[in-house]
Amino acid sequence: ELDIVDIFTESMTAKAPGRKVFNQMLNALKTGEADGIIAWNPDRLARNSKDGGEIIYLIDQGFIKDLKFPTYMYDSSPHGKFNLSLAFGFSKLFIDNLVQNVKRGIREKIKRGEYPGLPPRGYINNPKTRAIDIDPDCFDIVKTSLERYSLGAISIPEIRQLLFEHGVTSK
Repeated sequence: ELDIVDIFTESMTAKAPGRKVFNQMLNALKTGEADGIIAWNPDRLARNSKDGGEIIYLIDQGFIKDLKFPTYMYDSSPHGKFNLSLAFGFSKLFIDNLVQNVKRGIREKIKRGEYPGLPPRGYINNPKTRAIDIDPDCFDIVKTSLERYSLGAISIPEIRQLLFEHGVTSK
């Protein structure tokens, strides 16, 4: 019976350096703590060339004996590994296209004079007009704090305390 590492819940995390659970999974495979992987789809495992290559390398070295996907068939034959590498390649293509599309969207917003991200503190997104409006709950205190800071009348720790006292917090 195989010991399987389930990375389904980890699969939503972003870039490889920040994929803590993914890296823990690889270490468990390399140390023999596990010898298989359960994932929703190959694209949840490898979104860059390094991750995909490492998975296939671990298969070649015998560290990964089984991969299970409910949406994708895989076997450890040469054709199976080739098809897995194609699936990883399509994952990389998807991510690269997504990056391009997001950057293009941001550039277009800037060209139209729109703010390209989350609104700064003191403002809110208006979903009806798709514009950024003044946040009536905190705009005045944020504006006053920043004006006082620009005059040297208040320090950053004092701004933090003042905003906290007025209920202006962040996520």
